[in-house]
Amino acid sequence: MDWITLGTAVITSLLLNKFLPAYFSEKGKNLATKEDISQITEKIESVKSIYNNEDQVLERRRQIYEEIVSSLRIFISGHGISKEQKEKFYEAYASAWLWAPDSVLIKLNIFVNQQIKHAEKIENTSQKTMKEQYGDIVLTMRKDVGFIETQTTSKNYVFATFGN
Repeated sequence: MDWITLGTAVITSLLLNKFLPAYFSEKGKNLATKEDISQITEKIESVKSIYNNEDQVLERRRQIYEEIVSSLRIFISGHGISKEQKEKFYEAYASAWLWAPDSVLIKLNIFVNQQIKHAEKIENTSQKTMKEQYGDIVLTMRKDVGFIETQTTSKNYVFATFGN
């Protein structure tokens, strides 16, 4: 029986000194890896959420910019101006204040303020100036939605009109 006790003691000692520490060490590494993966996954999801939100904002801006471009044409001679077109302009202008960056708002306000002065006969603005300001707005919006290195200028915008 002494040999059995000694054998049991040796086996128990080996388990306690060699195998169990290695086992628990590996378990600890696995747990740490799971925690690391969890943190990495959270960061990835956070970045995805940010980019998804930015994509949604950019898409909304594009829609508003289309509305602005379309509605601003009422200020250029040769284009109609109905009550509905005025309402579209007011709506697009209000939306721009919510969604557009400062660079677009600054150009837009230069144009709108010029139109107010022109309408109140405070200042007579030429159609050429109005068209260039319109082109400045469009160009600034283009840059905002991703055409940063555009080679075009505001003077390149052509106002096409067709005779009857």
